Amino acid sequence: MKILYDPYIYKLQQAGGINRYVSEIISRLPRTFHPYIFKKIENKVLAPCNKDLKFFWLPEILSRSPWLLRQRLRSMDLIHPSYYHLSAPLAWKNIPGNVVVTVHDFIMARFADRYERSEKVIQDQSAAIKRANHIICVSQSTQRDLLERFPQCASRSSVIPLASSLCLPPSDAQGIYQQRYFLYVGHRNFYKNFYLTLQVFALLKKKYDDLRFIVVGPSWSDEEKKHLYHLGVADSVDLLEHPDDTLLAILYKYCEALFYLSEYEGFGLPPLEAMKMGAPVIALQTSSLPEVIGSGGILIEPAQASPQNIAEAVTSLLDSQKERNELSEKAVRQANQFSWERTMRETLKVYQQFK
Repeated sequence: MKILYDPYIYKLQQAGGINRYVSEIISRLPRTFHPYIFKKIENKVLAPCNKDLKFFWLPEILSRSPWLLRQRLRSMDLIHPSYYHLSAPLAWKNIPGNVVVTVHDFIMARFADRYERSEKVIQDQSAAIKRANHIICVSQSTQRDLLERFPQCASRSSVIPLASSLCLPPSDAQGIYQQRYFLYVGHRNFYKNFYLTLQVFALLKKKYDDLRFIVVGPSWSDEEKKHLYHLGVADSVDLLEHPDDTLLAILYKYCEALFYLSEYEGFGLPPLEAMKMGAPVIALQTSSLPEVIGSGGILIEPAQASPQNIAEAVTSLLDSQKERNELSEKAVRQANQFSWERTMRETLKVYQQFK
């Protein structure tokens, strides 16, 4: 079976959950499936590793003719783009044959007024969903969002969750911090409630002077720097921009817990990565987070999510090593329910519909 992947997401971002997802799928394809990539991936971070992966050669004359392009694309049994935007000259209206689309979230649709580029993303996402022969949703929450907007997709959608690509560090690996610390991983967009997270940490720091806060993600904005100094925690917060997977696994393993107070997630990969390493997660009980975190963390109702309430809920982990260890064990058990083997197995069932 020949499957064409359009790797637009690698052009859009250097690394991220969608990059990991696409690379894991391509890398794990069995030999009876033949993967093709529409455009060469210039950014090699998290690029797929499959010795059978071939470049989909497209002569210039074909790219200028929609009819010739469609004829060339018909040599593929299935097309599975990596994102809602497509690499030129592909367009949703000129893709023939069978198409599988993975929907990761509806962030742009939900917060359309907060993003300048939301209209384009919403248009392309809608076009992708309407064109798809089958839609993979990464969580039950995302599928509910899908069917709320596109109820006609009920019979051609399914839920296939993601997994963590991180491996436990060697047993002799040591943490890089001598002090106890909380961890934050990912982008810090407005809906991630990072300022709320800083407020919680500032309250905890007043009671536990040895605490640190490690943030993994992009460089500080000017506004974030002001928040750090205003809350008096600038000297207790460290930023790591691009740790490799080994260092990230170590950070997860030795942290007290991962803060993830996002108000909306399509899936939530950092919580799953944390739990796989034995780190409990502090999160809001909203969108996909309850189904991912389960009993592997402390879930707080959004209406009760004041800095004081969250800090009080977290205090038990700092005061009782027994309670923290028990929650860590639950986190590992919850994370073990997710695996790329499961994701791949269920994805292949979708692909095989179009053999």
